[in-house]
Amino acid sequence: ENSYLTFTGNFRSGVPYTLTEINGAGQLSQINALEGPGTWSIDTRLGKEFKLSDIFGEGMGSSSIELYLDVFNLTNRTAAQGVYSGTQSSLNNGTLEVVTIGSFSPESYFKEGNIAVPGSYSPAQYNQFGERVYFTSGDIDQNGIMTREEHYENYVKALEEITYKNKPLFQLPRRVFFGAVIRF
Repeated sequence: ENSYLTFTGNFRSGVPYTLTEINGAGQLSQINALEGPGTWSIDTRLGKEFKLSDIFGEGMGSSSIELYLDVFNLTNRTAAQGVYSGTQSSLNNGTLEVVTIGSFSPESYFKEGNIAVPGSYSPAQYNQFGERVYFTSGDIDQNGIMTREEHYENYVKALEEITYKNKPLFQLPRRVFFGAVIRF
């Protein structure tokens, strides 16, 4: 009594897109000639209303409290819902094809200045606030010198973390919310 269960189905056809060069500089297809993947999901809500007069007596009038549970993406479907226009992939945005090790400064960054190594105390070692550019977490071999190769390797790791693990072009996994509505 005073309970309900609802289901809502959502369907979206693929979004049109234009194939571009990976760097975004040129158009490789007619405008919106291609279509990304379609998506669907099922959401549900379970609710129950309690009359406060049944609990606290007639002095509560017609007041009630409704408790509910919402489940979005009930089937936990996490399919791709878009693609990058330069690669036609949902995972690879093409950045690794554009940014290479040569995109990074050949300058090595030192943990500390050393009078025997002139590059270790050059202006390039400091940012605009006078802080050293060297980061302990970026120095993969922990030798006190962050090289171009380590810069690139850190960049690739960060890109993989953002693009491949977080999967921004994929449906969100199942989410559950609880709530209450007070009517008076």
